[in-house]
Amino acid sequence: MPDQPAYPPAAMTTSELTNRSRDLEHALSTSPPGAPGHAILRRQLDEVIAEQDERTRIRQTREPSQ
Repeated sequence: MPDQPAYPPAAMTTSELTNRSRDLEHALSTSPPGAPGHAILRRQLDEVIAEQDERTRIRQTREPSQ
């Protein structure tokens, strides 16, 4: 199971989010779905993905239309 980050996804840099996502995906792929902690890993990954999606949405609304 990956180490718990020092702060929540909203406080992470973009590269920290990417690394955290990679670590969580790896942990999920190497543990069976019914393993203890699997649901926690899935929830943490969902939180990271939601933060990444929110940042993408904000960036897109700030970019000028082409």
